[in-house]
Amino acid sequence: MTIDPTILEAVAVATDDLDVELYDVEWAGRILRISLDRSGGVDLDTLSTASRRIGAALDLADAIPGAYQLEVGSPGLERSLRTPAHWLAARGRQVRIKTRPDAGGNRRLEGVIDGVTGDVATVRTAEGAVVQVDLADVDRARTVFAWGAAPKPGGPKTGSAKTGNAKAGNAKTGGQSDTTISRTEPAGATAPAPSERAQTTGERA
Repeated sequence: MTIDPTILEAVAVATDDLDVELYDVEWAGRILRISLDRSGGVDLDTLSTASRRIGAALDLADAIPGAYQLEVGSPGLERSLRTPAHWLAARGRQVRIKTRPDAGGNRRLEGVIDGVTGDVATVRTAEGAVVQVDLADVDRARTVFAWGAAPKPGGPKTGSAKTGNAKAGNAKTGGQSDTTISRTEPAGATAPAPSERAQTTGERA
């Protein structure tokens, strides 16, 4: 679904001073998913602030008619590749690709992005094969993050995953909404969690 420029402008204004960049915007039914990025990752406080501001900016611009759900998050360690800019930024990274049914050939491919020229990506598989992938033929693609080798039998055990939640109220025109920030991170991990997401549900009159 094409994103209304009014929505993009509202997001830009709302996040102008938050030191973040817009990674992606997409509709999933009546859910508007906005992904913000920053070198080193986006912290939960920034996501919460961005969620409140974006919701208010969308209301002010009257950008979305009817009820909708707003999700504001970061792309995480394993991120979707939906635009040529996403593919360019992921050069040198491991990716998992599924092509469209009408693309022909093997629909599933995994390898490292060697380069991107226009709308064609060059992917090198683990076997050394070089595959040219037309981005128009891609159904889904995302980067793959390797968490590291599994611990040896009898070795020290890692702790269970920790989950933290913070809630902040967020009133929107015509109804009530809550902002919920959730983060799941393996114990002892120093890298950011795979995903960070703020969700705002608002019903507009």
